[in-house]
Amino acid sequence: MALPLVIFTHGPSWFGLEARHIAGRGHLSAEDQDVIAFSRLFCMHSEPSGRLEYLRLRTSTAEWRLGIQGKIELIELNANVIFPLPDPLYKQRRFLPLKALGFHHQQQHQQQLIALLDAEQLTQLALDQRQISR
Repeated sequence: MALPLVIFTHGPSWFGLEARHIAGRGHLSAEDQDVIAFSRLFCMHSEPSGRLEYLRLRTSTAEWRLGIQGKIELIELNANVIFPLPDPLYKQRRFLPLKALGFHHQQQHQQQLIALLDAEQLTQLALDQRQISR
């Protein structure tokens, strides 16, 4: 069994969201004001610089655009390479949308660690910061 994911980079790290929550993707223009940069949610104070793309997320509580400044790919991860966070780590995590880790085989013997995010909790984080409306 494989899970379709949209993965993206933030700095040197890879993050992933279930593809079922992604309703679209596009490039941002200078006029776009309703996009929340991932760097803002992840770092809580960081402002993005440079060219941004967006992922349009659709969850049970809102539809909104998440700004990404990095690579974006669609992949499938087999269930046997996805590991939920152990309970002690889950309870102490600082970034609440983080729920699991996965390993993606990029080349013959190279694996990429992907931090798997809960789209509902990412949306709630954006709502809590009053950056999007319901």
